[in-house]
Amino acid sequence: MSQPILLARLKQIVRGAAEFGINEAGTRALGQFWPLAKEVLKPIFQELEKRYPALFLAPGTDAVHAAEKAVRDLTFDASLQKHSENLLKRLDEKFAERGVSQHEILKAVASQEKTLQGVGAAVDKVALEQGNQARMTETLTREIRELALKLDRVQAEPENNIKIAEIAQRASEYQYEAMRWLSSGDPLAAARRVQDGKKLALGGFRREPGNTLIMATLGYLEKTEAQIAWESGEAGDPAAHLGEAAKYFGKVLEADPEDVSALNGLADLFIFAKDYDRAITLGTIVVQKEPTYGAAALDLSIALEGKISEVGPLPQYVTVLDAVYKLLEQLIPSQPMVFDGSHLAYVQKRLKELESQSNLAGTED
Repeated sequence: MSQPILLARLKQIVRGAAEFGINEAGTRALGQFWPLAKEVLKPIFQELEKRYPALFLAPGTDAVHAAEKAVRDLTFDASLQKHSENLLKRLDEKFAERGVSQHEILKAVASQEKTLQGVGAAVDKVALEQGNQARMTETLTREIRELALKLDRVQAEPENNIKIAEIAQRASEYQYEAMRWLSSGDPLAAARRVQDGKKLALGGFRREPGNTLIMATLGYLEKTEAQIAWESGEAGDPAAHLGEAAKYFGKVLEADPEDVSALNGLADLFIFAKDYDRAITLGTIVVQKEPTYGAAALDLSIALEGKISEVGPLPQYVTVLDAVYKLLEQLIPSQPMVFDGSHLAYVQKRLKELESQSNLAGTED
Protein backbone atom coordinates (compact mmCIF):
# COMPACT_ATOMS: atom_id res chain seq x y z
CA MET A 1 0.00 0.00 0.00
CA SER A 2 1.29 3.49 -0.79
CA GLN A 3 2.48 5.75 2.04
CA PRO A 4 0.19 8.67 1.00
CA ILE A 5 -2.87 6.43 1.32
CA LEU A 6 -1.83 5.26 4.80
CA LEU A 7 -1.11 8.84 5.84
CA ALA A 8 -4.57 9.78 4.60
CA ARG A 9 -6.07 7.01 6.76
CA LEU A 10 -4.07 8.26 9.77
CA LYS A 11 -5.36 11.81 9.29
CA GLN A 12 -8.92 10.51 8.97
CA ILE A 13 -8.54 8.58 12.23
CA VAL A 14 -7.24 11.67 14.05
CA ARG A 15 -10.10 13.83 12.79
CA GLY A 16 -12.66 11.11 13.47
CA ALA A 17 -11.39 10.57 17.01
CA ALA A 18 -12.51 14.10 17.83
CA GLU A 19 -16.06 13.30 16.69
CA PHE A 20 -16.79 9.74 17.83
CA GLY A 21 -13.73 8.28 19.54
CA ILE A 22 -10.59 6.67 18.25
CA ASN A 23 -11.83 3.08 17.94
CA GLU A 24 -14.88 4.04 15.90
CA ALA A 25 -12.71 6.37 13.80
CA GLY A 26 -10.13 3.64 13.26
CA THR A 27 -12.76 1.10 12.22
CA ARG A 28 -14.27 3.58 9.76
CA ALA A 29 -10.85 4.29 8.28
CA LEU A 30 -9.43 0.77 8.12
CA GLY A 31 -12.28 -1.64 8.70
CA GLN A 32 -11.31 -5.02 10.12
CA PHE A 33 -7.63 -4.09 9.87
CA TRP A 34 -7.87 -1.41 12.56
CA PRO A 35 -6.68 -3.58 15.51
CA LEU A 36 -3.38 -4.29 13.73
CA ALA A 37 -2.94 -0.63 12.78
CA LYS A 38 -3.77 0.54 16.30
CA GLU A 39 -1.02 -1.66 17.72
CA VAL A 40 1.60 -0.45 15.24
CA LEU A 41 0.61 3.23 15.37
CA LYS A 42 0.28 3.41 19.16
CA PRO A 43 3.46 5.54 19.57
CA ILE A 44 2.18 8.25 17.23
CA PHE A 45 -1.16 8.41 19.04
CA GLN A 46 0.68 8.70 22.36
CA GLU A 47 2.77 11.57 21.00
CA LEU A 48 -0.31 13.36 19.69
CA GLU A 49 -2.06 12.87 23.04
CA LYS A 50 0.97 14.33 24.81
CA ARG A 51 0.89 17.40 22.56
CA TYR A 52 -2.89 17.78 22.52
CA PRO A 53 -4.47 16.19 25.63
CA ALA A 54 -7.99 17.15 24.53
CA LEU A 55 -7.73 15.06 21.38
CA PHE A 56 -8.62 11.70 22.92
CA LEU A 57 -10.47 12.78 26.07
CA ALA A 58 -14.01 13.12 24.77
CA PRO A 59 -15.58 14.10 21.46
CA GLY A 60 -16.45 17.79 21.28
CA THR A 61 -15.27 21.25 20.24
CA ASP A 62 -11.97 21.08 22.13
CA ALA A 63 -11.19 17.71 20.58
CA VAL A 64 -11.99 19.02 17.09
CA HIS A 65 -9.60 21.96 17.52
CA ALA A 66 -6.93 19.60 18.84
CA ALA A 67 -7.47 17.25 15.89
CA GLU A 68 -6.92 20.01 13.35
CA LYS A 69 -3.69 21.04 15.07
CA ALA A 70 -2.59 17.39 15.15
CA VAL A 71 -3.30 16.93 11.44
CA ARG A 72 -1.37 20.12 10.71
CA ASP A 73 1.61 18.77 12.67
CA LEU A 74 1.44 15.46 10.80
CA THR A 75 1.76 17.48 7.60
CA PHE A 76 4.28 20.17 8.52
CA ASP A 77 6.16 19.26 11.72
CA ALA A 78 9.42 17.64 10.55
CA SER A 79 10.03 15.46 13.63
CA LEU A 80 6.42 14.23 13.84
CA GLN A 81 6.35 13.71 10.11
CA LYS A 82 9.45 11.52 10.28
CA HIS A 83 8.05 9.61 13.25
CA SER A 84 4.77 8.91 11.47
CA GLU A 85 6.55 7.94 8.24
CA ASN A 86 8.57 5.29 10.08
CA LEU A 87 5.50 3.86 11.77
CA LEU A 88 3.47 3.90 8.57
CA LYS A 89 6.30 2.09 6.81
CA ARG A 90 6.24 -0.55 9.56
CA LEU A 91 2.45 -0.83 9.20
CA ASP A 92 2.81 -1.20 5.44
CA GLU A 93 5.27 -4.06 6.03
CA LYS A 94 2.84 -5.72 8.47
CA PHE A 95 0.05 -5.49 5.90
CA ALA A 96 2.36 -6.93 3.23
CA GLU A 97 3.30 -9.85 5.50
CA ARG A 98 -0.39 -10.69 5.85
CA GLY A 99 -1.16 -10.14 2.18
CA VAL A 100 -3.38 -7.14 2.87
CA SER A 101 -3.65 -4.78 -0.10
CA GLN A 102 -5.02 -1.27 -0.42
CA HIS A 103 -7.94 -2.75 -2.35
CA GLU A 104 -8.82 -5.09 0.50
CA ILE A 105 -8.82 -2.25 3.01
CA LEU A 106 -11.01 -0.14 0.75
CA LYS A 107 -13.42 -3.05 0.36
CA ALA A 108 -13.54 -3.48 4.13
CA VAL A 109 -14.25 0.23 4.63
CA ALA A 110 -16.97 0.28 1.95
CA SER A 111 -18.58 -2.86 3.36
CA GLN A 112 -19.50 -0.95 6.53
CA GLU A 113 -21.64 1.58 4.64
CA LYS A 114 -25.23 0.39 5.00
CA THR A 115 -26.77 2.25 2.06
CA LEU A 116 -24.10 1.12 -0.39
CA GLN A 117 -24.43 -2.47 0.76
CA GLY A 118 -28.22 -2.28 0.56
CA VAL A 119 -27.91 -1.17 -3.04
CA GLY A 120 -25.31 -3.89 -3.56
CA ALA A 121 -27.75 -6.54 -2.36
CA ALA A 122 -30.28 -5.16 -4.84
CA VAL A 123 -27.70 -5.47 -7.63
CA ASP A 124 -27.09 -9.10 -6.64
CA LYS A 125 -30.77 -9.83 -7.22
CA VAL A 126 -30.55 -8.04 -10.57
CA ALA A 127 -27.69 -10.33 -11.63
CA LEU A 128 -29.96 -13.36 -11.18
CA GLU A 129 -32.17 -12.14 -14.04
CA GLN A 130 -29.43 -13.37 -16.42
CA GLY A 131 -29.47 -10.72 -19.11
CA ASN A 132 -33.18 -9.95 -19.34
CA GLN A 133 -32.74 -6.17 -19.46
CA ALA A 134 -36.35 -5.24 -18.75
CA ARG A 135 -36.52 -7.55 -15.73
CA MET A 136 -33.12 -6.41 -14.50
CA THR A 137 -34.23 -2.77 -14.51
CA GLU A 138 -37.55 -3.63 -12.90
CA THR A 139 -35.88 -5.69 -10.17
CA LEU A 140 -33.34 -2.98 -9.38
CA THR A 141 -35.98 -0.28 -9.12
CA ARG A 142 -38.21 -2.42 -6.90
CA GLU A 143 -35.37 -3.36 -4.58
CA ILE A 144 -34.12 0.22 -4.28
CA ARG A 145 -37.60 1.46 -3.44
CA GLU A 146 -37.80 -1.14 -0.68
CA LEU A 147 -34.67 0.34 0.86
CA ALA A 148 -36.72 3.49 1.61
CA LEU A 149 -33.74 5.77 1.08
CA LYS A 150 -33.96 9.14 2.79
CA LEU A 151 -31.96 12.19 1.77
CA ASP A 152 -30.62 14.52 4.43
CA ARG A 153 -32.34 17.87 4.92
CA VAL A 154 -30.76 20.52 2.73
CA GLN A 155 -29.39 23.59 4.51
CA ALA A 156 -28.34 25.52 1.40
CA GLU A 157 -30.23 28.56 0.22
CA PRO A 158 -32.34 27.89 -2.89
CA GLU A 159 -30.71 29.07 -6.13
CA ASN A 160 -33.40 31.09 -7.90
CA ASN A 161 -31.45 33.06 -10.49
CA ILE A 162 -30.13 30.20 -12.63
CA LYS A 163 -31.98 27.57 -14.63
CA ILE A 164 -31.80 24.08 -13.16
CA ALA A 165 -30.03 22.67 -16.23
CA GLU A 166 -27.37 25.37 -15.94
CA ILE A 167 -26.94 24.70 -12.22
CA ALA A 168 -26.31 21.02 -13.00
CA GLN A 169 -23.88 21.92 -15.79
CA ARG A 170 -21.87 24.33 -13.62
CA ALA A 171 -21.81 21.91 -10.69
CA SER A 172 -20.61 19.12 -13.00
CA GLU A 173 -17.82 21.38 -14.22
CA TYR A 174 -16.71 21.84 -10.61
CA GLN A 175 -16.67 18.06 -10.26
CA TYR A 176 -14.52 17.62 -13.37
CA GLU A 177 -12.15 20.31 -12.08
CA ALA A 178 -11.94 18.54 -8.74
CA MET A 179 -10.90 15.31 -10.43
CA ARG A 180 -8.20 17.15 -12.38
CA TRP A 181 -6.85 18.79 -9.22
CA LEU A 182 -6.86 15.44 -7.40
CA SER A 183 -5.00 13.71 -10.24
CA SER A 184 -2.45 16.53 -10.28
CA GLY A 185 -1.74 16.05 -6.57
CA ASP A 186 -3.64 18.96 -5.00
CA PRO A 187 -6.41 17.44 -2.85
CA LEU A 188 -7.15 20.71 -1.05
CA ALA A 189 -7.96 22.44 -4.34
CA ALA A 190 -10.01 19.38 -5.33
CA ALA A 191 -11.96 19.51 -2.07
CA ARG A 192 -12.69 23.22 -2.56
CA ARG A 193 -14.02 22.58 -6.07
CA VAL A 194 -16.31 19.84 -4.80
CA GLN A 195 -17.64 22.10 -2.07
CA ASP A 196 -18.33 24.84 -4.62
CA GLY A 197 -20.19 22.32 -6.78
CA LYS A 198 -22.20 20.96 -3.86
CA LYS A 199 -23.18 24.41 -2.66
CA LEU A 200 -24.50 25.26 -6.11
CA ALA A 201 -26.23 21.91 -6.67
CA LEU A 202 -27.78 21.85 -3.19
CA GLY A 203 -29.26 25.27 -3.90
CA GLY A 204 -30.88 23.79 -6.99
CA PHE A 205 -32.01 20.75 -5.00
CA ARG A 206 -33.62 22.98 -2.37
CA ARG A 207 -35.59 24.63 -5.15
CA GLU A 208 -36.56 21.41 -6.95
CA PRO A 209 -36.08 18.43 -4.58
CA GLY A 210 -37.39 15.93 -7.12
CA ASN A 211 -35.18 17.01 -10.01
CA THR A 212 -33.32 13.91 -11.20
CA LEU A 213 -30.63 15.88 -13.03
CA ILE A 214 -29.66 17.71 -9.85
CA MET A 215 -29.74 14.53 -7.75
CA ALA A 216 -27.50 12.68 -10.21
CA THR A 217 -25.09 15.63 -10.19
CA LEU A 218 -24.97 15.55 -6.39
CA GLY A 219 -24.31 11.80 -6.57
CA TYR A 220 -21.25 12.34 -8.72
CA LEU A 221 -20.01 15.13 -6.46
CA GLU A 222 -20.31 12.87 -3.41
CA LYS A 223 -18.49 10.10 -5.29
CA THR A 224 -15.66 12.50 -6.09
CA GLU A 225 -15.54 13.62 -2.47
CA ALA A 226 -15.18 9.98 -1.43
CA GLN A 227 -12.15 9.67 -3.73
CA ILE A 228 -10.59 12.82 -2.28
CA ALA A 229 -11.21 11.59 1.27
CA TRP A 230 -9.70 8.18 0.56
CA GLU A 231 -6.59 9.39 -1.26
CA SER A 232 -5.74 12.43 0.85
CA GLY A 233 -7.46 12.31 4.23
CA GLU A 234 -9.23 15.55 3.33
CA ALA A 235 -13.01 15.90 2.90
CA GLY A 236 -14.17 13.58 5.67
CA ASP A 237 -15.17 9.91 5.68
CA PRO A 238 -15.01 8.22 2.25
CA ALA A 239 -17.55 5.55 3.20
CA ALA A 240 -20.05 8.21 4.32
CA HIS A 241 -19.68 10.00 0.98
CA LEU A 242 -20.21 6.71 -0.87
CA GLY A 243 -23.41 6.20 1.08
CA GLU A 244 -24.67 9.69 0.25
CA ALA A 245 -23.85 9.18 -3.41
CA ALA A 246 -25.75 5.87 -3.41
CA LYS A 247 -28.78 7.62 -1.90
CA TYR A 248 -28.82 10.28 -4.61
CA PHE A 249 -28.44 7.77 -7.44
CA GLY A 250 -31.03 5.51 -5.83
CA LYS A 251 -33.57 8.33 -5.57
CA VAL A 252 -33.02 9.16 -9.24
CA LEU A 253 -33.79 5.56 -10.19
CA GLU A 254 -36.90 5.53 -8.02
CA ALA A 255 -38.18 8.43 -10.12
CA ASP A 256 -36.78 7.26 -13.47
CA PRO A 257 -35.67 3.60 -13.71
CA GLU A 258 -34.23 4.24 -17.18
CA ASP A 259 -31.80 6.99 -16.09
CA VAL A 260 -28.46 5.73 -17.41
CA SER A 261 -26.46 8.46 -15.67
CA ALA A 262 -27.63 7.25 -12.26
CA LEU A 263 -27.08 3.61 -13.19
CA ASN A 264 -23.55 4.40 -14.30
CA GLY A 265 -23.04 6.46 -11.16
CA LEU A 266 -23.82 3.39 -9.06
CA ALA A 267 -21.42 1.37 -11.20
CA ASP A 268 -18.74 3.98 -10.50
CA LEU A 269 -19.31 3.64 -6.76
CA PHE A 270 -18.73 -0.11 -6.93
CA ILE A 271 -15.65 0.35 -9.12
CA PHE A 272 -14.23 2.71 -6.51
CA ALA A 273 -15.04 0.21 -3.76
CA LYS A 274 -13.31 -2.54 -5.81
CA ASP A 275 -16.60 -4.45 -5.95
CA TYR A 276 -16.17 -5.42 -9.59
CA ASP A 277 -18.97 -7.99 -9.92
CA ARG A 278 -21.63 -5.44 -9.04
CA ALA A 279 -19.97 -2.78 -11.18
CA ILE A 280 -19.99 -5.16 -14.16
CA THR A 281 -23.66 -6.00 -13.65
CA LEU A 282 -24.65 -2.34 -13.63
CA GLY A 283 -22.21 -1.30 -16.35
CA THR A 284 -23.53 -3.98 -18.68
CA ILE A 285 -27.09 -2.72 -18.23
CA VAL A 286 -25.99 0.84 -19.03
CA VAL A 287 -24.05 -0.07 -22.18
CA GLN A 288 -26.91 -2.25 -23.42
CA LYS A 289 -29.38 0.57 -22.84
CA GLU A 290 -27.17 3.30 -24.32
CA PRO A 291 -24.38 1.90 -26.56
CA THR A 292 -23.17 5.42 -27.44
CA TYR A 293 -22.56 6.37 -23.77
CA GLY A 294 -18.78 6.46 -24.10
CA ALA A 295 -17.96 7.23 -20.47
CA ALA A 296 -20.07 4.26 -19.35
CA ALA A 297 -18.31 1.93 -21.80
CA LEU A 298 -14.97 3.11 -20.43
CA ASP A 299 -16.15 2.52 -16.86
CA LEU A 300 -17.30 -0.99 -17.79
CA SER A 301 -13.86 -1.71 -19.24
CA ILE A 302 -12.28 -0.56 -15.96
CA ALA A 303 -14.55 -2.90 -13.99
CA LEU A 304 -13.72 -5.81 -16.29
CA GLU A 305 -9.99 -5.12 -16.08
CA GLY A 306 -10.29 -5.01 -12.29
CA LYS A 307 -12.09 -8.35 -12.20
CA ILE A 308 -9.50 -9.93 -14.52
CA SER A 309 -6.72 -8.66 -12.26
CA GLU A 310 -8.41 -10.51 -9.37
CA VAL A 311 -9.30 -13.84 -10.99
CA GLY A 312 -7.17 -14.02 -14.13
CA PRO A 313 -8.13 -13.83 -17.84
CA LEU A 314 -11.24 -16.00 -17.66
CA PRO A 315 -13.05 -16.19 -21.02
CA GLN A 316 -16.36 -14.81 -19.71
CA TYR A 317 -14.63 -11.55 -18.81
CA VAL A 318 -12.05 -11.33 -21.61
CA THR A 319 -14.68 -11.85 -24.31
CA VAL A 320 -16.84 -9.03 -22.97
CA LEU A 321 -13.81 -6.78 -22.44
CA ASP A 322 -12.74 -7.29 -26.06
CA ALA A 323 -16.25 -6.31 -27.24
CA VAL A 324 -16.27 -3.21 -25.01
CA TYR A 325 -12.87 -2.09 -26.29
CA LYS A 326 -14.03 -2.54 -29.89
CA LEU A 327 -17.06 -0.39 -29.08
CA LEU A 328 -14.79 2.24 -27.53
CA GLU A 329 -12.55 2.19 -30.59
CA GLN A 330 -15.59 3.32 -32.59
CA LEU A 331 -16.89 5.84 -30.03
CA ILE A 332 -13.72 7.65 -28.99
CA PRO A 333 -13.04 9.59 -32.23
CA SER A 334 -16.59 10.97 -32.26
CA GLN A 335 -16.60 12.08 -28.58
CA PRO A 336 -13.68 14.53 -28.18
CA MET A 337 -15.32 16.17 -25.14
CA VAL A 338 -15.11 12.84 -23.29
CA PHE A 339 -11.90 11.29 -24.65
CA ASP A 340 -8.49 12.36 -25.91
CA GLY A 341 -5.87 10.66 -28.05
CA SER A 342 -4.39 8.76 -25.13
CA HIS A 343 -7.67 6.90 -24.62
CA LEU A 344 -7.71 5.63 -28.20
CA ALA A 345 -4.05 4.63 -28.07
CA TYR A 346 -4.64 2.67 -24.85
CA VAL A 347 -7.74 0.91 -26.19
CA GLN A 348 -5.96 -0.13 -29.39
CA LYS A 349 -2.98 -1.34 -27.38
CA ARG A 350 -5.20 -3.48 -25.16
CA LEU A 351 -7.05 -4.89 -28.18
CA LYS A 352 -3.74 -6.05 -29.64
CA GLU A 353 -2.75 -7.58 -26.31
CA LEU A 354 -6.06 -9.41 -26.00
CA GLU A 355 -5.77 -10.69 -29.56
CA SER A 356 -2.22 -11.86 -28.89
CA GLN A 357 -3.32 -13.67 -25.72
CA SER A 358 -6.20 -15.29 -27.58
CA ASN A 359 -3.88 -16.49 -30.35
CA LEU A 360 -1.41 -17.85 -27.79
CA ALA A 361 -4.18 -19.71 -25.98
CA GLY A 362 -5.35 -21.19 -29.31
CA THR A 363 -1.83 -22.36 -30.10
CA GLU A 364 -1.48 -24.03 -26.71
CA ASP A 365 -4.78 -25.85 -27.20
